Amino acid sequence: MNRRLQIGVMGPSLTNYPADKALALKLENYSEEIGKLLAERNVLVLTGGCTGVMESVMRGAKRAGGTTIGFPGESFGESNSYCDIEVLLDFDIASFAFSGMVSSHSLITFPIESAGTVLDDASKSIEFYWANTPNESVNLAIKLGLERTR
Repeated sequence: MNRRLQIGVMGPSLTNYPADKALALKLENYSEEIGKLLAERNVLVLTGGCTGVMESVMRGAKRAGGTTIGFPGESFGESNSYCDIEVLLDFDIASFAFSGMVSSHSLITFPIESAGTVLDDASKSIEFYWANTPNESVNLAIKLGLERTR
């Protein structure tokens, strides 16, 4: 059976965006481009399904014809309008980091201050790589995801 690659993308919600408007806009554009690039490569896109980076990534994926899966928490209808499939969890949205890492082949994360605690905890069991552009991020995530499926 040939299954599609699944890549999770984690980043801040709108309430946790940087105060610097230029940086927030760059984050929005960068994350939307990542979603678009993933969809163009036929990757299933997983996020927390809420606002901010999660919504931008899903918007980019949907505009490129992709499929999006969100983990919005415990209630249906909590995800953004670009989310195709809601997967409910019996714990809070921040825990998506752990569910996404387990259920996806690879993970792209935006190391913004609000994700600090989750990243600190995750760094104990996950290897991190840095990328400078959306294209570089997607290529690396796909390469690592494919290695994980072998």
